Amino acid sequence: MNSRYPALIRCAVPGGLAVAVAMVVRCVTAAPPPDVQAILTQHGADPTASAQAVVARGPSAVAELRRLAVSGPAEMVPLAMRAWAAARWTRLGIASTGALFTAEEPAALAAWETLVAERGAAALAVALELSETPGLGARAMRFVPVLLSAAAAVDVAAWIAHQTLTGSDDAERLVRLLMEGAERTRDPVPQARVVEILLLLWRYREALEVAERSFATSSADVFVSLAATAIRRGGSDEALVSAFDRLYRGRADRAGRELELVFWIRVAAQLGRAEPIRGKLRPPDLLRLPPADAAQVVQNLVRLGLASEASGLLFAGQAPFQIYLRAWARRAAGETAAEASDLSTLETSLGNDGELLKGEALAAADVMDRLGDVSAAIRLWKRIIDAQPPGTLHDVNAHLRLARVAESAGDLTNALAHCEEALRISRELDTSTLTGPGGQRGTEWLMRAILELRRRLGARELRNPP
Repeated sequence: MNSRYPALIRCAVPGGLAVAVAMVVRCVTAAPPPDVQAILTQHGADPTASAQAVVARGPSAVAELRRLAVSGPAEMVPLAMRAWAAARWTRLGIASTGALFTAEEPAALAAWETLVAERGAAALAVALELSETPGLGARAMRFVPVLLSAAAAVDVAAWIAHQTLTGSDDAERLVRLLMEGAERTRDPVPQARVVEILLLLWRYREALEVAERSFATSSADVFVSLAATAIRRGGSDEALVSAFDRLYRGRADRAGRELELVFWIRVAAQLGRAEPIRGKLRPPDLLRLPPADAAQVVQNLVRLGLASEASGLLFAGQAPFQIYLRAWARRAAGETAAEASDLSTLETSLGNDGELLKGEALAAADVMDRLGDVSAAIRLWKRIIDAQPPGTLHDVNAHLRLARVAESAGDLTNALAHCEEALRISRELDTSTLTGPGGQRGTEWLMRAILELRRRLGARELRNPP
């Protein structure tokens, strides 16, 4: 734990008590604000002297100087603006001609990393001032994720709370800076760190806001867990109720609605809260979802005891994966006859007269696999490979899925055979359409996987000679 901050702050932040303590301390012990106008009048012709005198009076004097520069009496604003231009960096011990301001980005970033290593969470004060300096705001937004990756969430939260205890009014501005930084970056690691900091500061509404926005850019599981934590600690389901009310009243074709729906249903499932959802979903909510998201939503609804509602919402579904999801929900609801009817319909929907709709079959098999029906998924993947026409991209994907299952079962020989067949087919196709882990295009990633499987098989043979 960083020892820069008082023990009271560092101990209290995990429970969020520090902010409340800070407010009490300020009310009880804060001295009257110094007469900054008198200082400015005394050193009117020398803004540097004014700045040094204000900084010497402490954070409350600096805050008053900033207020005067923005909204003070007309006759004081010019003096205050010149003094503030000097004081804002003097109080932070930063030279306004240094690399953070003047260097090209690689050098500026290196200077920032050095500053973070020296000051830890306190470097956030510099980022805040940079963000409010014309022409440097974008640079500050690139600096914030670096700090969040280097400093522990509890240290950042403790430092923000400490600002309130010392009479500074920066806490709200710092929170807004972190939220803006989370919105601008696409990296889920600093985004999650911001949510953790907000939770430590008891800023549950803001934590939910950042978690939802961040999920929309990455779909990372961590944001579901963090949002559930915010609701649990807040002690109210109001956010859940409001979210599903908003979804129910909104247009079914609104952009971004699908991700919002998936997010809040997953949060509700993690909390075990069915009531905010009950009766608030419409058929398009499920029918518009892609296979993976639809499977996850149905799985969560079943977990919440809403299996019958899920099957009803899918009643008009015609895609094979939707028919399978409806059958799966009906099985969970104990509707055996209806499940059997859906499975029969599923077989017909995959193709007639011996033909197989490979794309539809692949989507259905992936949903089966996601819901734990691996044996059914394996049978369907093998049907895709055996069906006409041969050598399609769907065959490649079926081979890769069978390779994954075989590798998980320890059958490296079978996994290698499927990968090699996938590579053979893909070389005859437009390999740019092949997508591997992390969005990698082409066949390079598949060749690396084959080499790794061969290495592991060779190592196994050396350990267990025939």
